[in-house]
Amino acid sequence: MSALKVGIIGFRGFVGSAFYECFSSDKKYEVIGIDKNNYETHKGSQFYLLINANGNSSKPLGDKDPSLDFDMNATGTLRFLRDFPSEHYLHVSSVEVYADTSSPERTGEDAAINPLLLSNYGFSKYMGELLAKRQSASWLIVRLAGLVGKNMKKGPAYDIMESSRLFVSESSSYQYLNTMDVASITKSLAEGNCWNQTYNVAGKGSIRLSEIARMCNAKLLQSGSKQAHFNVSCAKLESKMCVPTTRETIGKFVQEWKTFRQ
Repeated sequence: MSALKVGIIGFRGFVGSAFYECFSSDKKYEVIGIDKNNYETHKGSQFYLLINANGNSSKPLGDKDPSLDFDMNATGTLRFLRDFPSEHYLHVSSVEVYADTSSPERTGEDAAINPLLLSNYGFSKYMGELLAKRQSASWLIVRLAGLVGKNMKKGPAYDIMESSRLFVSESSSYQYLNTMDVASITKSLAEGNCWNQTYNVAGKGSIRLSEIARMCNAKLLQSGSKQAHFNVSCAKLESKMCVPTTRETIGKFVQEWKTFRQ
């Protein structure tokens, strides 16, 4: 039996590299990483599964340059689906499509979404989802929250560990999942034929940033005034598999970070 051809757009990025590593370790897949250097070479290629991990991941960019943000998250989705035909399409989105991310009761995957209440970033992510549903006959959308993992270069957890400076309040609470867990969980969903479904793929429960600082033995030199709270529902995902908690995810990652710095 020939290997199933998987294309990963954005395979060098923080999330995309985890997908690339996860799928490449399974011999039943032939994995092709796609970026700007080989885009034209692979354009028109037919894939069993196309993974789009190439969207903008910076919420501040959505405020600073909404046109670029929309192009990366929405227009790019349409372009990829037309340039790389596939039997199945996996779309990496964000929990920022929920206007209120602080409560599991308000963040079920079937919750009504009013685009007018979203940030520029959340709006463009939601438009990307709609294009995925409209243009692909078989799609899977995963909405991600906070992430840690190999090649981490930004975010509150990174700021605490690397500079002891925060740009949001230390009272903020976030959800975290390791990027390799994201890739493994999403791979399981795809292999379980969970097509035409949307899942929140996030660590279960939340943790205050001040507690992460304590776990890192970091004395914060700066803390912002704006609070952010993330505690989206993992109930749908939990009906399929065991979901790592935010606390165990951060605990393990901080321990690895401490060991690496010794």
